[in-house]
Amino acid sequence: MFLAHGPISYLANEIIQKKKISHLKFHEQLLVSILAIFFGILPDIDLLILPMFSIPQFSHHNYFTHAPLFYLGLWLLLKLNVYIFDRIVNKKTSAVLHHDLMDVILNTFLIATMTHFLADTLVGGIMLLYPISTFKFTILSSFMIPNLFQQYFLLPDFAIELVLCSLFFIHIYKKFFLKNIFFDVLKYFFVSASAVFLFVTVFFSTQTYNKSYMYDNNGKANYDVDMDGLNDKKDMDIDNDGIDNIVDIDLKKLTKEVKDISESGKLASFDTGSIQYMFGGFNSYRLLSQAYFNISSPIEGVLRNTEKEREYWTKLEYPELLYGYFNANALLKELDLTQESVLNIGTLMFLLDESDKVVNIALVVDEDSVGVVLPQDRQLKTHTLQELFESKYTSVKVTK
Repeated sequence: MFLAHGPISYLANEIIQKKKISHLKFHEQLLVSILAIFFGILPDIDLLILPMFSIPQFSHHNYFTHAPLFYLGLWLLLKLNVYIFDRIVNKKTSAVLHHDLMDVILNTFLIATMTHFLADTLVGGIMLLYPISTFKFTILSSFMIPNLFQQYFLLPDFAIELVLCSLFFIHIYKKFFLKNIFFDVLKYFFVSASAVFLFVTVFFSTQTYNKSYMYDNNGKANYDVDMDGLNDKKDMDIDNDGIDNIVDIDLKKLTKEVKDISESGKLASFDTGSIQYMFGGFNSYRLLSQAYFNISSPIEGVLRNTEKEREYWTKLEYPELLYGYFNANALLKELDLTQESVLNIGTLMFLLDESDKVVNIALVVDEDSVGVVLPQDRQLKTHTLQELFESKYTSVKVTK
């Protein structure tokens, strides 16, 4: 969550301290509102601090800077300082920074920071009891795992943020702005639109194959299993043995994953421009890439590095990069289509057009079945070799 931390902290503070805030002067209420938003964002300050110590930003939930007990201790320290402050300032200062205002501000700090961590547990994992325990608590992430390929702004997580932001703007509008018919209509439009969008994202989330967490030896979700400072999704060599993830695999495990995913019946989309694809539907490349990810050998890092090394003039799609990788490393041979060939289980196939561009990708999963997404597919399933070869292509190259 990155958009709604400030807004949700503001809303929580307004609800919990409604009576106390109402007794403050208007300019004091405005100050409290600004501080609620600021304090709600404050725990994410570690995103700026950690890189100074060569610590990757994606691991910021793993440190004391993102631990509720740290902020609880900080709140107690601030409370002690305010107690001392009340007894040493003169009347003029006390009239401005009076007890009621300081009490509300202190409570705002606690409410906003704790709300931040509560929000993080909705869509992520937080070590609520750190340093007593490093166990990460989560609520929605345990049964709403994000799709590996879907953009964040199309996930239910982002839709939830939009709903919260809409409620925030309505409250701000009512409290601080003049009544306006245009904004009255607009606020209801935004709430309705965000609610509909939330429904759409949740619907597609139930239809797609979702597995985007990699787990360490302790069974915990981890973005950097090999602890080399690289996000696993971008890591070329996840086990640090000097061999690219693409070829450093157990082929039997990869084949099994392709078959299992193909038989899941989840959303498929051959067309990369479709709404289904946009919301996480699988084409053949995604099917294969997900299988690699499931066996802890993500391939996108290898492919993008290959693209960078070759300095392509245009940014190629992943299927082309995958084909280019296998071709450049002399790992392919052309399949003689005039003769009947026996393909081994685990054979990767690239179907090409007359200009040698990738039309489709398939992996042989048993004697007469392949993991592939064909143009007519709406759900994932395995296909026979005959069904595969009925599609349009000019030549076929397979792994040696």
